[in-house]
Amino acid sequence: MKESLFNLSEQHDDNSRWVYNTLTTAIVILDNEKYDRFFCQHVYDTDDPDFVNLLEMGFFVDDNFDELRYLKELRDTVVLSNSRIADIMIAPTMDCNARCYYCFEHGCHHDKMTLETADAVIQYITENWNHDLFNVNWFGGEPLMATDVISYISDGLKRNGVNYISRITTNGYYLTKEIVSLAKNKWNTTKIQISIDALFEEYDRIKRFVDAQEGSSFERVINNLKTALDEGMNVRVRINFDPKKTEKAAKLMGYLQANFSEYDNFTSYFAPIDADSRIVPSIAGNFSDLNEHPYLSLIKFAQQYGYFAGNNRGADGNFLYDEKGLLSSFKLYPSPTNCYASCPCVFAIDSRGDLYKCHRVLGKGEKYSSGNVKTGIVKNDIYNFFCNSDLVFEECKTCKLLPICQGGCKINAYIYKDEHACVPTKSIITELIKMYLDRLNN
Repeated sequence: MKESLFNLSEQHDDNSRWVYNTLTTAIVILDNEKYDRFFCQHVYDTDDPDFVNLLEMGFFVDDNFDELRYLKELRDTVVLSNSRIADIMIAPTMDCNARCYYCFEHGCHHDKMTLETADAVIQYITENWNHDLFNVNWFGGEPLMATDVISYISDGLKRNGVNYISRITTNGYYLTKEIVSLAKNKWNTTKIQISIDALFEEYDRIKRFVDAQEGSSFERVINNLKTALDEGMNVRVRINFDPKKTEKAAKLMGYLQANFSEYDNFTSYFAPIDADSRIVPSIAGNFSDLNEHPYLSLIKFAQQYGYFAGNNRGADGNFLYDEKGLLSSFKLYPSPTNCYASCPCVFAIDSRGDLYKCHRVLGKGEKYSSGNVKTGIVKNDIYNFFCNSDLVFEECKTCKLLPICQGGCKINAYIYKDEHACVPTKSIITELIKMYLDRLNN
């Protein structure tokens, strides 16, 4: 008998400690004496009902059970999964009207998709989709700068009998009532995500729209957001934030909630910016120079609006042993893979028709692409980097969060080779467990 590799523990009160297992999601409160007996003195008494319960919950495992191998086998199930495509991201253009300082697409080409390439995209999807329900995410660049291409591909998919729905990721600048109508009636769009960084003039300074018309760009985007909501479209606002500048992110969420909380089809969420540490520090860091970790402070702020509270708002759905959606809400639920780009059937397509395992390197050429829709998938080095179950960093094998992140973001590991690859909640995991425990108690 041995203790699980994935137990986290902290003092609960003067007389007890809580223990949480990140693999099984079991949580228990033990008095200090029992905790010391089982976890410190390692008294493994299978005649003791308390120990038997802990064993059944996964806090202890048999000597011959290899937890790391078990997790690798989980990752293998994703890598070896069905090769039919169920979800794909398409960039009808890699051009963008914004010039955000942190954008991960710096260095990509800015081509718009030709109709010849669009035909090849339609044909590729027709030959490879899962023949159930296909999901398209229109991405970019700024996809709404190429609405003609989106319509062309949409018409082609319908003509070929592809049963699909779509989502749009946009900065919202071109999201007019006419475009919303197209999205609803022609593109089968069910959700739109709009990225917003700050309020008013600061937003305008960050975006630096090259085609900005007279007046506030921020107000234009907000008006477009309202239009989409009024038309019944589900809209999710991604609030990009710099960990060193969380106050403006909180103010933005407050503004959005004050203006749009009455809409059932509106949600928002905080998203840490992924960039080189010289530009933006990794949210997975400790931030010991601050009174409170920036992500934790934003989570607490968002709770007043019903976020990070289970199934009330923004939860990802119900999972095994998580009927209230609390574990998924607090980012404590384990995953079978670090990233579904590990699955051979997951790709993003740039405006030249090149295939990429990760959308964050769209348009960056041969170093990151794995073939083209015209010629098919090429199982090159970057393809093999993604489509395997190996952990990038050796230290992941000793991390108690491994069941949650399964090694973290592969493309961040590839590009930055540091803690940018880690799960964003790494430094606040015990605080989130305490929040989860408080919710259960209440």
